[in-house]
Amino acid sequence: MMQLKTAIKKVEALRFMINELDLQSGLGRRMLLDTYFMTDKTVVEKELNDIGKMQKLLLSPRLEFFFDAVKRKLSQVKDVRNTIVRLSNDAVLDDIELFELKHLCILCYEIARLIEKERLEIIQFPDILPALDILDPEKLRLPNFYIYDAYSENLKSLRKKLKKERALLERISPEEDTAAYNVQEEKADLIYHKSLEEEDKVRTTLSERLSQQWRTLLLALEACARWDILIAKSEQALIMGLVKPSVAENSTIYIGIFHPQLKQILEREGKRYQPVDIALEKRPCLITGANMAGKTVLLKSLQVAQYLFQFGFFVPAFEAQICLVCGVLASLGDEQAELKGLSSFAAEILAMDQIVKAVAAGKNVLVLIDELARTTNPVEGVAIVNAMLEFLYENDVQSIVTTHYSGIIAPSKKLRVKGFIETNVNAPLTKENIGDFIDYALEEEREEQVPMEALKVAKALGVDEELLEKARKYLSNINPLFIKTDPTAC
Repeated sequence: MMQLKTAIKKVEALRFMINELDLQSGLGRRMLLDTYFMTDKTVVEKELNDIGKMQKLLLSPRLEFFFDAVKRKLSQVKDVRNTIVRLSNDAVLDDIELFELKHLCILCYEIARLIEKERLEIIQFPDILPALDILDPEKLRLPNFYIYDAYSENLKSLRKKLKKERALLERISPEEDTAAYNVQEEKADLIYHKSLEEEDKVRTTLSERLSQQWRTLLLALEACARWDILIAKSEQALIMGLVKPSVAENSTIYIGIFHPQLKQILEREGKRYQPVDIALEKRPCLITGANMAGKTVLLKSLQVAQYLFQFGFFVPAFEAQICLVCGVLASLGDEQAELKGLSSFAAEILAMDQIVKAVAAGKNVLVLIDELARTTNPVEGVAIVNAMLEFLYENDVQSIVTTHYSGIIAPSKKLRVKGFIETNVNAPLTKENIGDFIDYALEEEREEQVPMEALKVAKALGVDEELLEKARKYLSNINPLFIKTDPTAC
């Protein structure tokens, strides 16, 4: 099953969402990237419910200082999973490893006390005190480590003797009485080496005692990561306007789905972004529309929303109910980058083959195909689109295919992007504001011919009229059936 760290390499918008998370620790990020694509309804719902609970806590003014304190402590948590694994294998830890575990215990103890004080029930920490008391017998709760005298009476006695012998050594002048100095120095060195041997015994004993606590330490580390991840997910949902989706059985429905990265870019530029409503059933959906009509953006929005949902995030929409799938198979024009050295058509066909094989194997997948067979001639392209739609229909696949081709007669739900806004044709239009003249909403398509808006847009952008007139002539001569409206209206 795919992990998040693999998915972000394939889906740019998903990588954007992960990079936008305000995670406090490297531990939180690494554990998040290790998350698997979730297909179990219970697991997905629990994660979404936890985000919802955390979101409510974040919105409470009373808990503002609590979250500030917790985030400061989480930022100090180190990923010591390898040390804990060594501990579980009965390794003897060195001072650095013992310090890291002590610091973890102190942080977890302090966070747990903050949670207990606020009487919060979300993500409880295990009882870390037994491990902390092993590492901090003097109960000073200071983030440092030293082989304390309290660990061993024998060590305590040796250190007292060593201190005494070194004091005697300082009273002897090596120049005046070399023999006596050498004897005393040898005596002090002997005690010193015995104390080092005793310290090693202490480390061995500490490691043996801590090895009984390795599961608790691992649970505490995971609790830190969970707090970090859930806080970041919840904050992102609030900032970006993401919504908690429900798990659907048969139909995926989005009210106001949007592409989070593009929406952020446009809003920063003061431009309009139009969310879209769409419903997907267990059958193919064919979407037509002119270039610049947002078909590709819609597919990429659906792609990132499905991944976010099944990696346990809220999704970019006003409302959403989403079917679980075992994978998302998309052909969105990115295959050439992944399959270097192949022609565009070859890369596209290999992507199609992957989809067909997965569906034929009975896998429950979401299929998203942008401008299918766009890299071949229209005659064969129409045949390929019809064949794919028929195949998806026969196998009850939740899928969307976009196209520019007319003559698509295979069974499918047909939608079109409303496209160019007629009432704004005479308004000033430039390449910078053309998006304001397009309605990206979807409507049911009842005709077999695709809308013809390219010349209309070209005219509005001020393209040479003589060239447009020649295009209208050829358009009429080639096939009048292609024209849905009077070409002179362009």
